[in-house]
Amino acid sequence: KLVSKRLSACVNIVPGITSIYRWKGSVETESEVLMIIKTRTDRIPDVTREVKASHPYEVFELVSVPIQTGNPDYLKWLSESVDRKPIIADEDVAPIVITTVITAGIVICVGIYTLFTR
Repeated sequence: KLVSKRLSACVNIVPGITSIYRWKGSVETESEVLMIIKTRTDRIPDVTREVKASHPYEVFELVSVPIQTGNPDYLKWLSESVDRKPIIADEDVAPIVITTVITAGIVICVGIYTLFTR
C-alpha cells in the first residue's frame, strides 16, 4: 500500500523477531515482523497516518535516527520514487530513520528510512 501510493520507494519485511516489553504492568513477549520503509522526511506524516490506520497497538513506536551517508545513486532513486510534498523551509530537511511498531501476526516493527534532497 505504501509503495503503490508512492509514500515509500521500497518496503522490506523481515520475519522472526521476538519483542519483549512492559505493557500495563506486565512483561509481554510477542513474535513480530520488522518492516523497513524507505521514504523521504517530508512524507513521514503521511506514512505515519497510513501505518496508524492499520496498526492494532494502542501506543505504537515511532522514533528517528539520522542517516549519516549512503550510496548517492540509491538515495537519488529513493527520493525520485516517492511523491514530493511542498516544503516551506528554505533549508534541506535532514535524512532520518524512523522505527514504528505494528502488532502480533501483522507487521510489528516498521523502520522508515527517509531522505529529502532538493
